[in-house]
Amino acid sequence: MEYFLHSVAIYVANFTFILGLRSILRKCLSKDFYPYVAEVLGTFLLVANVHENGNVYGQYGLGIFSVCLFLLMMTYARVSDAVSNPIAIFEHWWHRRISLADAALKMMAQLIGSLLAARYMTWLWKTAALSEHTVSRAEFLELTCDSANKVSLPEAVGVELLAVSVIRIFTSYRAGGLSLERYFNAAVSIAVILAGLEWTGSMINPALATAMTYNCENHPFYEHVLVYWLAPFTGSILSDYVEDFLHGRGWRDQDRGVTEGAAPAKGAKKRRPRRSGGKPKKTAREPAATALQGSRNGVSPKKRKRKEANNNTKRNMNVGS
Repeated sequence: MEYFLHSVAIYVANFTFILGLRSILRKCLSKDFYPYVAEVLGTFLLVANVHENGNVYGQYGLGIFSVCLFLLMMTYARVSDAVSNPIAIFEHWWHRRISLADAALKMMAQLIGSLLAARYMTWLWKTAALSEHTVSRAEFLELTCDSANKVSLPEAVGVELLAVSVIRIFTSYRAGGLSLERYFNAAVSIAVILAGLEWTGSMINPALATAMTYNCENHPFYEHVLVYWLAPFTGSILSDYVEDFLHGRGWRDQDRGVTEGAAPAKGAKKRRPRRSGGKPKKTAREPAATALQGSRNGVSPKKRKRKEANNNTKRNMNVGS
């Protein structure tokens, strides 16, 4: 129980540190630069807690590991203002919501955050650890690490591709409505992770996979790129076409709405502005454009009628005299 409380303390410390730093940087940085910093901080928080959750798995097994992972997902979804997953950034670019340069910069920020988190957790386990397990793991990760991939290359590519596709397709149904949707999505993600945990680790996040498996033993660079980067991106594209088949093309814009000023998603029709019938309403900013319509020489109709009435009165008086 002491080791579990130690892990909980690390979770709380990570959230407190990142959220406090985020509140400071959000006030200091410009709105154009802050989103990239948010990706660094959000990915740092995600990867650091997943690293610590690996200790929970080693100490207490799959059950407690799954519960902690679910709680971490729900807490992270509530407090984070970052995407923290290159797959989501890739999807934003694929649907033409962001530019290629913006997508590349955000993925780079996520990689920086993930690698910093890995080094930070190794340091934390050696300096503030209460168990020999965490100390030995930190020393092990400093020297070498074992690849999370335990199957052949074609099988690993298929596992990561299917993992991303299944999660994307199931979550597209938005089961449970607005109140229960996030719980359903987290449950589906955890089920997929547990299904592929002993094969490839079922990372479903290239930045997380890079922090945990890159440069490990028996894990060459080309294998890492194929399994943990290209396969998830391909799975995302595959699920995109499956979702269009199941829901109809352009369903994303109808369901979520097109962001003003953003390019429409692939397959979505451009929306035409509605034509308002009837006469235009008067507004406070343009009284002259409406009140002077149909006037002659810049004189309003009311003033013109009043002037004509005065002239007729004068004529009648002159005739009477």
